[in-house]
Amino acid sequence: MSTTQAPLIGLTTYRQLASFGPWHTEAAVLPATFVRSVERAGGQPLLIPPWSDDDPDAQPDIDLILSKLHGLILTGGGDVDPARYGAEAHPETSGISHPRDELEIALVRGAAEAGLPVLGICRGIEVINVAFEGDLVQHLPDTVRQDGTAPQTELQPGTLDEPQTAASNKLGCRDDIHRGGPGVFADHAVRISNGSLLSQILGESHHVRSYHHQGLGRLGRNMRPVAVAEDSTVEAIESTDHSFLLGVLWHPEEEDSLLLFEELVARAVRYRNGIEQRNETWDNDWKERR
Repeated sequence: MSTTQAPLIGLTTYRQLASFGPWHTEAAVLPATFVRSVERAGGQPLLIPPWSDDDPDAQPDIDLILSKLHGLILTGGGDVDPARYGAEAHPETSGISHPRDELEIALVRGAAEAGLPVLGICRGIEVINVAFEGDLVQHLPDTVRQDGTAPQTELQPGTLDEPQTAASNKLGCRDDIHRGGPGVFADHAVRISNGSLLSQILGESHHVRSYHHQGLGRLGRNMRPVAVAEDSTVEAIESTDHSFLLGVLWHPEEEDSLLLFEELVARAVRYRNGIEQRNETWDNDWKERR
């Protein structure tokens, strides 16, 4: 493979009913904003569908998929099944897809083991947290205190300031800082931990677009919080033992900025180049032994 080619970035997808002319059928789909963001950042998108509920034995070959990729994006979507972190479903929990949960948890665990760069977006950060034995807050409005702050996941000492109240959020209602009305993204700011990987990409504050009702509870193994919203909800996590395993609760594909996607693509190029160098070394060693 030539290193001048765009790195292959896998994007997970929904499986749901869709319309194509006169046909209304189940399809593997993804909002085009994800695809365009990867393309504009210099990557080659590859969509990864979950398998069908009708054929649980037709599971994808995780190792084969990961062997073809240079980077992975876990995209937005419905809620992760609470049973995966030992909880019962909240009345507001919806959109559960067992095949998608199974696929994405296996992908992120395999990617972490292989050192593949990973970016989780909205649902994707939740998948990352659950995959590494963390859990979720199933409905954030239930957790907001009277002072406008949410119970805070334990932060690294000195990495972020004390929680702020949500009094200044633009929506004027602390329950909806993370999403507007149906199909309407909420706009708000996040504060980013100084010295984190995310701060190197975005700086110490960033304006984001969000659409979610869940959040992170207990953080997963080797995950650290690196960004918070105005109500102290954790908005981003990074792995402490992986060079690029990063999740954000907002939707960067809805922003004008491509910084997160460009960094993922840059890391994917390095990952691919490392594989090619190892393969070349192995080829040379084999030739010398002949």
